[in-house]
Amino acid sequence: MSFKEIAGIHAIAISGAPGITRTFCYSLLPLCIANAVSIQSAVAAESSDAASAPLKEESLVVTADTGGDSTFNSAQSYTVPATRAGTKLNLTQRDIPQSVSVLTQQRIRDQNLQNVGDALTNVTGISASQNDSERVDFYSRGFYINNYTYDDIPSTQTGAWNFGETDGDSAIYERIAVVRGSTGLMTGTGNPGAAINMIRKKADSKTFAGNLSVSYGNWDNQRYVTDLSGPLNDAGTLRGRVVISILWNARRHPFWLVYDPRVLPVSPTNIRETTALGHFTGRA
Repeated sequence: MSFKEIAGIHAIAISGAPGITRTFCYSLLPLCIANAVSIQSAVAAESSDAASAPLKEESLVVTADTGGDSTFNSAQSYTVPATRAGTKLNLTQRDIPQSVSVLTQQRIRDQNLQNVGDALTNVTGISASQNDSERVDFYSRGFYINNYTYDDIPSTQTGAWNFGETDGDSAIYERIAVVRGSTGLMTGTGNPGAAINMIRKKADSKTFAGNLSVSYGNWDNQRYVTDLSGPLNDAGTLRGRVVISILWNARRHPFWLVYDPRVLPVSPTNIRETTALGHFTGRA
């Protein structure tokens, strides 16, 4: 019986003793109890049906990223997932408390940055001062940059010749990382302008791979780059890589010819699964 039906019921007078009127009325308490029992029964029935139904196994997919940059192919991306620049800890760039820029192979190739000097002039916060036709000095945050590292290993250099760092061919590098500001954790000493870390290419391919690029420009500017790598034994534990870059141009000065070959032979050997011993040979 609904509440609307109950609301329309009136009391019925019953005659009895003089002056006494008796009435009957409906109580809502039994109706509420009955409804509560029926609702609880329905819920219990649904619970029993759910308990008897077969359980569905939920699949849990877990993805992980080691954050390592040793096996990352920078030739196909404009950024790296992690880098040791700045702190020597393998961190993402947003976790490094310094201003860091990383130039990958992809960007170097797309922008045709043929040497380290070209690469640095395209880095945020780096300014160049051209001394003459060959030598360039770089500054960051008002300080002269004299911190250059190869594969995280500091090197010495002078402002007179720069030991070729600012004119090194970019073909032999996997990527170039620039940390602006004080870099005592990387170099120990030096001006607090910036540190340039040049990561050389490694022989990490267990299958033969190679590429050849040729470019030609004004003033008979010619550049030939060959990059070959592959295993030297059947197991692939001994691998080799050679990068040859040849630059030839006549410049605008009469009788000024530049022939600048660069060679980088690399031969790492796997001592065990996670350890490799590498050997680099200098440039010509």
